[in-house]
Amino acid sequence: MRAIPVFLILMLGIFSSCKVLFWRDTSQYLMPAWQTESSLIEVRLDYETKLSWNPLNQQALSRDFESTIIVHRIENGQLRDSRELAGYEGWTLEGSLFPARDVIILIRGTSDALGDEEREVLGFPMADEEVSEPSILLKPANTILLAVPSPDGRRLAILTTDATMDVPTGTLDIFFYRLTPRAAEPDGQTRFQHPGVPGIPEIAWAPDSSGLFVRRPGDIVLAPTGGGEARVATRFPRCFRPTTWGSTVSPGGIQALRSFVSENPDENPETRLVLERVSQSGYNNEMISDPGRIGYGCP
Repeated sequence: MRAIPVFLILMLGIFSSCKVLFWRDTSQYLMPAWQTESSLIEVRLDYETKLSWNPLNQQALSRDFESTIIVHRIENGQLRDSRELAGYEGWTLEGSLFPARDVIILIRGTSDALGDEEREVLGFPMADEEVSEPSILLKPANTILLAVPSPDGRRLAILTTDATMDVPTGTLDIFFYRLTPRAAEPDGQTRFQHPGVPGIPEIAWAPDSSGLFVRRPGDIVLAPTGGGEARVATRFPRCFRPTTWGSTVSPGGIQALRSFVSENPDENPETRLVLERVSQSGYNNEMISDPGRIGYGCP
């Protein structure tokens, strides 16, 4: 039996996996977020991707990220229509979309590495289901961890850190802003130590939106708005839920999620929006003084 030339085997391998060689268009939807009972906001992420040519490194490469904000109109639990609100360059961090009272808040990535530390916070003023040009609320040298509006929709807390997995400094910075229909005004900042960063801290806004509670391994810190000094709290929320905005479940108990159209998502990754009625979890803002009760009975 004649031996098959090595170069022929290599060529067959190359042509049988063209996705290794060529860029292909890819789309994905991020976690949707309810704005009102009749308005659901989504971000669609479009980019090009391919596998590395290096057989020892099969990590996917990506480039040319574009994000699009989409609003869905919902009536009686049914999707009525959808339209694009705005588009912008860059990727959007999963879980960072918060449509607040008069502004859509999100974290945009500015590099070709999905999820890396090059990020900035964007604010899209919104009125009558139309958005204006966005403002860059914060583009720090440090990594942005969270950007979360208060329950009343009038303030924003942005958490950043200079800590990395290699250099765990433990430093956590919180920047507060006042949100208006057309602007975001700085409202103080504070800094303290948190051994868990660069992991995502557990946070909860004060019921009156006057400050942000941050849970640490041994205590709970209250960072007040207006630039006051952070202090250890003696009373704090029983449920550490970041905010009422941006939930995948509407106030009326309708859950929004994406489902694959095909049973084989590898061959057909197309998805459709699914609306399902579920039990309402509510937003529990009871204040307690016993750390051992944190999380009990929370949705």
